[in-house]
Amino acid sequence: MREASLIGVELPEVRKGDDLASLICSSVSLRDRDVVAVASKVVSKAKGYLLDISSVRPSERATRIASALGMDPRWVELVLSQSDEVLGVIPVKELYDSGVLRLEDVAYDVEAARRALERFPYLFIVRRSGMIWTDAGIDASNVPGGLYAVPPPDPDAEARELSKGIASKCGARVAVVLCDTEVSAAGASTDRAIGSYGIRPVDRGFGKPDRNGVPKYGGVDHIANEVCASAALLARQTSESIPVVVVRGISYEWYEGGLRDFSMRQPAEALRAVIRASLRALGPDALAKLVGDLTP
Repeated sequence: MREASLIGVELPEVRKGDDLASLICSSVSLRDRDVVAVASKVVSKAKGYLLDISSVRPSERATRIASALGMDPRWVELVLSQSDEVLGVIPVKELYDSGVLRLEDVAYDVEAARRALERFPYLFIVRRSGMIWTDAGIDASNVPGGLYAVPPPDPDAEARELSKGIASKCGARVAVVLCDTEVSAAGASTDRAIGSYGIRPVDRGFGKPDRNGVPKYGGVDHIANEVCASAALLARQTSESIPVVVVRGISYEWYEGGLRDFSMRQPAEALRAVIRASLRALGPDALAKLVGDLTP
């Protein structure tokens, strides 16, 4: 029998300038080969990656977009300033208002949720630092009023620094995965990795023999994402105050690089390949129908 465990670590309120490695080492006893899953927001707090919306001056583009969507132009400017490219817009409030998504299925307080939707009726899909995000990962929860936390500009470097700091301060050689929350299907959210160090984030299982000796088709687990999803069972997102979760007892390959090493090299070419294969297999009428179904 193989056993693994999750250990939730409560921390005091993290402020700019705090030594996060010291806070973690003083709050939990770590062992070699533990994996430490850390909410990216506490890294942002410790490093001062916070933006004050009152100081934002909207650009002409932000003002135009905000006017079209009925949103605060300062918020739109925040998203634009933290994005490499805006790819699309999700009409979240419209989806709930129309019944495509059911607010009653997900809301702790339906009226409070509706007020939140009035404030943020749309989510922006953007590309930032080689990853796809909603609202560029900017978040106002669990930070002082008027401030917004933004993800670290180099999450892999932050994970490496934290792993080295933990090794120095409490003598344990641990892998670190930085986690953030993203919107997924059906209006729900899931935690994913945005940076890592010490753990090979993607498994090398493709072609590995299964129990019958047949080479596996697939088997490429995204271990870093699975670490974050598991940690989220304890960390949650509101008032739990558990921004760090130790994942103990899992087998992994030590890796000196980071998550960015495994980003898709040519996403545009991958999309073109999907379109070519779909046309070849289904024909242009099927592709045209799909586009028509997705177009208002």
